[in-house]
Amino acid sequence: MNYKVIILIFLTFSCAKVELEHEHKITFKDVKPILERSCLSCHNTTGKASQLPLTRFEHYQANAKNIYKWVKNKKMPPFDPESDGFKFINKEYLQGSEREQLLEFLGSPKLGDTDEVLEVPKENIDEITGDKYSFNFGKGITIPPRGFLYRCYFFKIPERAKGKFLTQLQIKGENKKYIHHNIYHVTSVDSKDELNRYFHPGAGCILPDQNPIIGTGNNTGFFIQDDVNLVVQVHFDRTMDESTKTIIFDKDFELVLGVQEEVETIAYNSVIHVPHPEVVIPYGKTTTTTVTNSVKDILEKSKIGRILQAKNNSKVRLKAFLFHMHLYGKAAELVWEISAEDPKEKRTHKQLLRENNFDSRHQYFGILETPVNLDVNDFLRISCDYDNSAENPRTIFFNPEKKTITGGFSSSSEMCSTYLVFELPYSEFKK
Repeated sequence: MNYKVIILIFLTFSCAKVELEHEHKITFKDVKPILERSCLSCHNTTGKASQLPLTRFEHYQANAKNIYKWVKNKKMPPFDPESDGFKFINKEYLQGSEREQLLEFLGSPKLGDTDEVLEVPKENIDEITGDKYSFNFGKGITIPPRGFLYRCYFFKIPERAKGKFLTQLQIKGENKKYIHHNIYHVTSVDSKDELNRYFHPGAGCILPDQNPIIGTGNNTGFFIQDDVNLVVQVHFDRTMDESTKTIIFDKDFELVLGVQEEVETIAYNSVIHVPHPEVVIPYGKTTTTTVTNSVKDILEKSKIGRILQAKNNSKVRLKAFLFHMHLYGKAAELVWEISAEDPKEKRTHKQLLRENNFDSRHQYFGILETPVNLDVNDFLRISCDYDNSAENPRTIFFNPEKKTITGGFSSSSEMCSTYLVFELPYSEFKK
């Protein structure tokens, strides 16, 4: 009888040991490429999340419990798209089993046969081909304690760049970690004095023409028309461990533009926007706003889109899109409604992107691996979910008066917008 007990105990411990080894087989060596690609652009000693650097194995050992929770809840990395089979190329995007690999590693971090240090990705602005233009801005800006700032900066595009293609935009500087987010606008505004007329304390500026663009990289770019310049809308904020400090910038930032003579593909932009009066979020409530626009109407908001329609182009290629909300934004969705040949039949719906963990601190253009071909008779629908209840920590901090939040451009108001980037082969553009 006693022998049976001893054997049973031995078998139990043996099985437990095997199971434990199986549970934690993923090591630091295995997840290094994922961490370097999806985490280190922010979590380095000078990045936006420098208060929590994750450049060494010991950082993961010390913070494994919290990082595990953020990864499991899909709060980190911040871009976590849900869609009907559409794939994205964003570097922050965890693909396939990568999230499961990270969770297995973080459950009990093991180094494995590798070095303890990760390689922080380098900015690659110097790798672009073509012309480069640079502008300085931001010196002297002061961020007050427990506060943040919006500012807009005007950049005159040189005449020699007109008629060419803007392929890359990048901000550089020692204080880059204090840029919460920024949006680049191609605009008809012609001077700093004119930009000052559109100043808005809660948004930096409200331009007469909102045309956000992204740096697309070599061989794809935005056509620089004769009557446009560039305005950069910047949201400055402090890192979490500096909330009580006054931050003063003693050095400029540098904005670098990459411009090419010719490209394989041109990009152009438009927007879907829920009218501000339709955005009403009573205190203690969660609400949703929705708007549906035809692709034809969306193209009417873009100069190149109007030209294409005049040429009877029935197909357009959607390449990227960005959801934009403020402090109370909780989730956002973009749906493609495909029109049937018979107008009496119902439209087919496909979810292009849903972000269930929208965070205004991390706003990204979702860049599709393969552009989606839309017909001008199709529709796009956006939906934005808001949370003005005590369940939302930002409501407690930013709305102590328990007010109803309404639509507007200010960061203390709310909005629901989706900025869209379309593509067109250069050969078709030349026609």
